[in-house]
Amino acid sequence: MSILLYLKKLLLWGAGISTIVVPSSLLTLYHKDPSLFSFGQSDQAAERHNVPFDLLDATAECKLETEERLGDVLLRSRVDWHSSRFQKDRNIYVVSLQADIGDIHRFEEANVYCYINPRTEQVSYFNAYDSEGKSYVSRAISFDSVLKAFSRD
Repeated sequence: MSILLYLKKLLLWGAGISTIVVPSSLLTLYHKDPSLFSFGQSDQAAERHNVPFDLLDATAECKLETEERLGDVLLRSRVDWHSSRFQKDRNIYVVSLQADIGDIHRFEEANVYCYINPRTEQVSYFNAYDSEGKSYVSRAISFDSVLKAFSRD
């Protein structure tokens, strides 16, 4: 008889511990990643919660690429919202920036163009042009070359 009483106590203790451990473990998992518990959601409902890549994201990518490519000669850049757009037929974002290149005392305005692929969310084309339409990217861009361009007066 004592064995049955011992097994009963053991089962009660196991059930009591399980009622504490299992819910707290599930709450911890839910807190860490709630999507693990989205059993009844359809794929469409789950997609609605994802934020799509848009023109603002594309302009941010273009600005980062511009900073990377032009480096120290880039003073500032601003988005040309009249020329930046999504081209549906080509499935790309075309972003146009106006940039100041040079130093704080002598700088030149440049036009920067980026094509951003919305699927990869990366720049697929980049070029910057001076006021005469000459490409900065095709020539080596350095602070010295920009200063030399200004001193040709």
